[in-house]
Amino acid sequence: MKRIAIIILAAVAALTSCKKTPADSIVLQEASYSNLHFNSAGGRSEITFVASGDWTVSLSGAPDWVSCYPAKGNSASKSFTVTVSSNGPESERSCVLTITCGTASQTINISQDHSESLSCAPIWVDMPKEGGQATVSVLSTSPIETSVTSGSDWLSVVSTKALQDYTLTLAAAANTTAGSRTGKVEVTSNGLSTTVTVMQVAGRTSTFDEGSIVASFGVMSDTHLDYTTTMPQEKLTKAFEQLKNRALINDNDGLDGILVAGDLIQNAVNTTEINSFKTTYENAFTPSKVPMVYCLGNHDVTGWWSTSMVTDGQAFRSIFGSDYYTTDQDPTSGTSLECRHCVIRGINILCISPIGNTPVIYDAKATAWLDAKLAELTAANPDRYIILLNHAMIQNTVYGSNLVSGGYESSDPSVPSYWYTSSLTSILNKYPQVITFGGHLHFPINDPRSIWQGGFTALGCASVRYMAFEGGTYYANKAGSTTLNDCNDYSQGYLIQFDASGNMRATRMDFFHEDTIGDPWVISYPDPTGKTHLNKYNHDIQRADDVAPVLTTLEVSGSTAKWAAATDSNDGFVHHYELSWTNGAGTTNTVWIMADYYLNPKPSTMKKEWEYSLGTLGAGTWTVTLSAVDAWGLRSNVLTQTVKN
Repeated sequence: MKRIAIIILAAVAALTSCKKTPADSIVLQEASYSNLHFNSAGGRSEITFVASGDWTVSLSGAPDWVSCYPAKGNSASKSFTVTVSSNGPESERSCVLTITCGTASQTINISQDHSESLSCAPIWVDMPKEGGQATVSVLSTSPIETSVTSGSDWLSVVSTKALQDYTLTLAAAANTTAGSRTGKVEVTSNGLSTTVTVMQVAGRTSTFDEGSIVASFGVMSDTHLDYTTTMPQEKLTKAFEQLKNRALINDNDGLDGILVAGDLIQNAVNTTEINSFKTTYENAFTPSKVPMVYCLGNHDVTGWWSTSMVTDGQAFRSIFGSDYYTTDQDPTSGTSLECRHCVIRGINILCISPIGNTPVIYDAKATAWLDAKLAELTAANPDRYIILLNHAMIQNTVYGSNLVSGGYESSDPSVPSYWYTSSLTSILNKYPQVITFGGHLHFPINDPRSIWQGGFTALGCASVRYMAFEGGTYYANKAGSTTLNDCNDYSQGYLIQFDASGNMRATRMDFFHEDTIGDPWVISYPDPTGKTHLNKYNHDIQRADDVAPVLTTLEVSGSTAKWAAATDSNDGFVHHYELSWTNGAGTTNTVWIMADYYLNPKPSTMKKEWEYSLGTLGAGTWTVTLSAVDAWGLRSNVLTQTVKN
């Protein structure tokens, strides 16, 4: 029996040793998988196959623009997904994907188109009145075509040279007309287009020429869209509509862009509020046609500015989408620092946002970027303005820019404040071409101190949502430390326009009362050598020219003081009244009453008569005194009345 068993076992062993192991195999389900081609936008493709066992996916050269998921599996797994990111304009690209199962393998060739690209430099050309030629460099991934807009027969494209890139030579005839003129050359390539604007003066003038406006922008700040109320959204809608209508009065092209100096929303990185802003904007404008440029305010980000500012900024970028960033010239600094350089109609617009508060500070890389960018732009065009959006005010400039806390101000750069920054002053003082627009304070731009000129130009942007002021112990009718009871009867901003000579006009807009505020502020084109353009709104010069307001009447009847509004022969502007009443026993009461200038676009419509209740006056003799203080701190004559109870 043992012999038989051994024979059987040997036979089984022999049969087993003769059985063949199945060959490794991997079969693609579609022949087209062997070559996958993607356009520049990228995309995804699912690869289905049959494998005999465990398998893996590898990519030649480990490219960072292709990913596969899952990258390994077993015979039960029958697919994976190839994801290709978008490609830039530099070049086409390719790689080889290999699926391996034991000794078997399959290869897939992956290729991707480059994106189409078209850019011109410069896009803003100044021609002398005598005429002449200028060259424009064009970078394009495809052949280009050019055309001169109708009505500009004085302007022509005389040659186009195509080497690795393109060079356009533009020619302008002598300008023998009485005024400046503007022409445009449109450059197109494979569905893309860009415009080169050519301006020719007839003898450059520092007087603003509303017949040659080349760019119009709405400028605002502190819109504070809030998911708890529709009021801010309604105010913003109203502001957009008025800016559109106002721009069309002298600029047939209308608004070229909207600039927002921070605090777009009320609650940090609130996606509902960001989407609300986007909806409101797109109900008024097409972002690709009327671009919006913004910096980040303290309400937009967590911690009221912190090192998470850049990360928080990505939420806005993600929700707004790429159409909101088509004018950005330096996308790397934008995404890594929230430092933006945008160009709209030849106007350079820079944005910078802080990473800390009290004091308001910036990333060292951001301030270095700002300095380098300003040096580059002013060297290229020394007599053209550059706009800087920055939410915090630059210390020692406009109305409120020295505010430390309610009613307390400091011009000392070493005193930290949540309201202003001294971190940028040394940089900005080197560039007289800079115009900064700041928000944060909500202070009314009726006040003549809301524009300032020193080493550069600064403007405060007020607020679209509500008004605030410096506050202080003595002010009456306060709703909060820096707000008044009627603070919501208010909504302000600017329409700024540039003419062909480079002069800027700022029309102050009262959106709440649907009117313009006073006369426009006009600054002449930059004079980088003599800096004569920085004198008109210099506060020291304006203060020296100021004339004190005059009070004429004060009456006290019972416990009510009444007086006629002060007159101011200089600018008609009175900031507040100071009223005191005291008795012989040493009891003194003092109140400051804000004049109603912020409620009235024109000084002529301000109240003519004022009154204030002194409350219950005790027995004895009371002396009541009144004075008026203007924006520059000059005090009127003092009126006195005596009352006996």
